[in-house]
Amino acid sequence: MAIEHPVFNKLFTRITIVYSNAQSTLVPAQFRQPANILPHIELLHGSMSDMSVREDHISELDVFNIYGVNKRIEATVSYLFKADRSVHLYSLLPQIASSDGDKLYCVFSNNQFTALLVKSGQLQIIQTFFFKAPLDAVYHLLQLCQSFAVQPVEIPLELNGMIPGIRPVDSRCAIRCRSVTFRKI
Repeated sequence: MAIEHPVFNKLFTRITIVYSNAQSTLVPAQFRQPANILPHIELLHGSMSDMSVREDHISELDVFNIYGVNKRIEATVSYLFKADRSVHLYSLLPQIASSDGDKLYCVFSNNQFTALLVKSGQLQIIQTFFFKAPLDAVYHLLQLCQSFAVQPVEIPLELNGMIPGIRPVDSRCAIRCRSVTFRKI
């Protein structure tokens, strides 16, 4: 496999691969049974025949993140990088977005974003949403707040990642959220 890009010619002292696909579920440790990992994730996300099923333990929450990684992507990444570790974004977000109060934390990428909602210091949900226009993302955020009985005007919103059409997202969310901040991971 020949891929020409300057990044592949560099030497790195440490590499961490972060997967961010939506086929993921958080399972409290007391309900995790190794024999049921595959049936559990297939129940939620369908057949995983083209996926390698992985899990990360989120020790501070005593929760397991069970997720699938496309076998072809995994093989390509393994070939190109000798990673020290790999982890799913859902496993990292609780550490990055920890909060004692309420917080809505979002990481945007191409036509999707992952939202983490903390209410009264407790993780409520981590979910990936897909959108076509910035206003779609705003509606997803408002629906998420409504589902967990959080008033948008009372919760800080932190936005990260590649945000297309940043002005519409910023201006519409700023009207409805206590504060809007932008941060690099």
